Amino acid sequence: MSRTKTIPQLPAEARPLQRRLRAWRAQRRPGMPIPEELWAQAVSLAGEHGLRSIARGLPLDYGALKKRVDLAPSAAPRSATFVEIPSAEPPEFCEAVVEITRPDGARLLIRLPGRGPLDVAGLAASFCGGAR
Repeated sequence: MSRTKTIPQLPAEARPLQRRLRAWRAQRRPGMPIPEELWAQAVSLAGEHGLRSIARGLPLDYGALKKRVDLAPSAAPRSATFVEIPSAEPPEFCEAVVEITRPDGARLLIRLPGRGPLDVAGLAASFCGGAR
């Protein structure tokens, strides 16, 4: 039985950048760094489609791409922002909706009917993968 590695398919959105990188590589001088504009596009695509598929499909050095993704402002770890709600019991008619979106696009929608305790902070922490 032979073992083969599955190579992730390059997303269609990355194909224009793949062509631009090929053209750049064909005309570059030895030791010439990849232009920042191309790196920026790769970082953006990696944020949407994952480091592995973009690094392999373009091809780019995984470690160099990861470093740039980690340093990108949009890739900075997002911390949840919580609004303090007074501890007094809300009136029966008070309703609220809390929506939390993770960097990977997953969404959590919480509808608060205005009665009964609900640990919104705990739900949010659990959803975002952090400990409270």
